[in-house]
Amino acid sequence: MSHRLTRRDFLATTGLATVAGLAPAWVHGARPRPNILIILADDLGFSDIGCFGGEIHTPNLDALAGNGLRMTHFYNTARCCPSRASLLTGLYPHQAGVGWMVADYDKPGYRGFLSDRVVTIAEALRPAGYTTLMSGKWHVGEVRPHWPVDRGFDEYYGIVSGGSNYWKLDRGRVFARNDQPIVPDAPGFYMTDAFTDNALSFLDRYAGGDKPFFLYLAYTAPHWPLHAWPEDIEKYRGRYLCGWDRLRRRRHERMIGMGIVRKEWPLTPRDSVAPAWDSLGEDRKRDLDLRMAIYAAQVDRMDHNIGRVVQRLRQLGRLDNTLILFLADNGGCAEGGPFGFDRGEGPLGTADSYSSYGLGWANASNTPFRRYKHWVHEGGIATPLIAHWPAVIKARGTLSDQPGHIIDLMATCLDVAGAKYPREFGGHEITPLEGKSLLPILEGKKRKGHEAIFWEHEGNRAVRAGDWKLVSRFPGKWELYNLQEDRTELHDLAAEHPRKVRELEALYKQWAERSQVLPWPVRTPPSSGRREFVLKVGDRLEGGEVPNIAETALRVSASVTATGDGVIVAQGGSQAGFALSVEDGRPAFTVRSWEATTTIRSGQSILGRKVTLRAQLDENGAMTLWIDDEKTAKGSAPILIHTVPGEGLFVGRDPGNPVGAYAAPSAFAGTIHEVRLTLLP
Repeated sequence: MSHRLTRRDFLATTGLATVAGLAPAWVHGARPRPNILIILADDLGFSDIGCFGGEIHTPNLDALAGNGLRMTHFYNTARCCPSRASLLTGLYPHQAGVGWMVADYDKPGYRGFLSDRVVTIAEALRPAGYTTLMSGKWHVGEVRPHWPVDRGFDEYYGIVSGGSNYWKLDRGRVFARNDQPIVPDAPGFYMTDAFTDNALSFLDRYAGGDKPFFLYLAYTAPHWPLHAWPEDIEKYRGRYLCGWDRLRRRRHERMIGMGIVRKEWPLTPRDSVAPAWDSLGEDRKRDLDLRMAIYAAQVDRMDHNIGRVVQRLRQLGRLDNTLILFLADNGGCAEGGPFGFDRGEGPLGTADSYSSYGLGWANASNTPFRRYKHWVHEGGIATPLIAHWPAVIKARGTLSDQPGHIIDLMATCLDVAGAKYPREFGGHEITPLEGKSLLPILEGKKRKGHEAIFWEHEGNRAVRAGDWKLVSRFPGKWELYNLQEDRTELHDLAAEHPRKVRELEALYKQWAERSQVLPWPVRTPPSSGRREFVLKVGDRLEGGEVPNIAETALRVSASVTATGDGVIVAQGGSQAGFALSVEDGRPAFTVRSWEATTTIRSGQSILGRKVTLRAQLDENGAMTLWIDDEKTAKGSAPILIHTVPGEGLFVGRDPGNPVGAYAAPSAFAGTIHEVRLTLLP
């Protein structure tokens, strides 16, 4: 349904009109209401930008920090869709309906689009007199009526779906201007630049009038694929031959010197999945240097574009009274194993490449913390937060260690605008606001913060209350840390403080029950408990039909006659799954789980003859591949597939985010006579 209401209707149903004594002083005439600009980076690590200890050239963000405020204990939700849902609504992601990604699992917390029981910042600010604008990545509802223009934005330009090729739109991705899908194919198109170009157009059209504006600028940078302008890449080539071990130490030292982290918090050990840099060969080092150089170039280009926006605000005379908030949606991304994945055919950085930088560099991006995007240890959820507002922030260049969460942005926007959170909207009772305003912190005061902050994503759970944090990596046990003494989460105190564990666990359970986290997992048991699947070319299983491949051994057999390469059968995508394919005429079996991707390949070509292939993943991770009855390849996956992936099962192609190193959709060349999948006991 449409969420467009007239100002009169909205005020009548919500009592949104500002009440004297409740609004900030500037609403009563001391100062015009501020403009609001929220800038969101995608997959940016805690230590990547200069003002948080990084070596990447980010002069514009550094200038905002130098004239503003940095929050060093600010959090997101560990993943892109949930963080965007929380940012927009001031609620935990499950309350907003986006507890996972954009797939609809028909459970209130996991619909994959914003619920009709929530309002967005735009929906709340527009009736209060704000022009509401968005440029960039939406990713909280891919079909109408769940687009930005359906959820309160007057103008929108950007990618409705998730990330994409920066130079040319990925197949299946939706790009739009307002309510019309478009193909962004202008000469010289580069997504980061295009988002900024349209943000500047919005400012030129709307920032000069009497109405304040809210602009949400959501970049896809530096999310993979690694795509950057050649001149930006050249700035950084060779700078990362020092390796991730030295880079982490150098960043940690700078962070201590800046006061971002305390010297009492030691640097976490290098992730065991990533080898010591000095053990790598020279070719591998050069490849990894280039990957990190492209990643740095993406961050550099984003910073350059932020500088363009700041300069335009300055030219328009609006910078002094514009609240700018910069943050990231999750920590650095370890997808692609220690060295990153390669799914394209062109040189790294170009439009025909499709690569990631891998776990080793993500470990450096998240210095000094453990874990990554997806997880709720500090590496997955800690984000830089920069606030810039010259009219209000007087103690410039300062740091605040007061905890905050992305749910606080809605409350902050309403507070500074003198608006009120509605009780009802569109005929529905609205979920009460969870976030708390950051305005006292911006004014240099102590605020009464959250009694507790909560996280859940893909079974990874956490609660922070004061200095104590209880956290679990699915399916592991609870761990307990005192973040005042040990923010890098190296000393688990659960055994020493069982009462504190029980206390925090009780808080978590209460929150999970009231916040639509439960029931979880929502994807199991799929397929009605089936253990055997007989499939044919063109078959597609999704939703409740998909095999439950989580934490189980499995066997795939296929009778095929191959005339070329392609996917025989695949289930899953870039996070988890398996694939049986033909690459360079030879069978290949891939298993993917979290950052670990393992592929075994036969040395024999099967082109031009009918064969029976058999691939098996055992409970201990052993992988074996047979051609007819001959064992032709073996290997070992470090872990079983950790979850039932949101992407479905496809026979004869892999149209989404590929499981293997091939480029989607990788349609099979030849004849698939039969495919059989067995989930082993």
